[in-house]
Amino acid sequence: MLLDSDNILVFNPHTKVLYGPDELTFSINGTAIQITIPSRKRMATDNKNVPKAKRKPSAYSMSYGKAFKKVAPKYKLKNGSWGKDGFKRAQKAAHKLAKK
Repeated sequence: MLLDSDNILVFNPHTKVLYGPDELTFSINGTAIQITIPSRKRMATDNKNVPKAKRKPSAYSMSYGKAFKKVAPKYKLKNGSWGKDGFKRAQKAAHKLAKK
């Protein structure tokens, strides 16, 4: 972070974006340095890097998953691929089992 009287320039290392005024002038060892930031970004863009919390699976989705694994082999061929409309019928059967 660079400071100058009342101007603040902030670099966010995660987003690799500079935040601050459009122009900033400061001096190092008597040499005036002017920095121009072409497009001003808002601090709100930092929220994009925050990962979302994972949702807890519902009781129904857990029972559906178990039921699907139980009925899926009945609708598959010997080589392991799905039979005709196998996935669709397995899904329907699993929902029926999960509702019980």
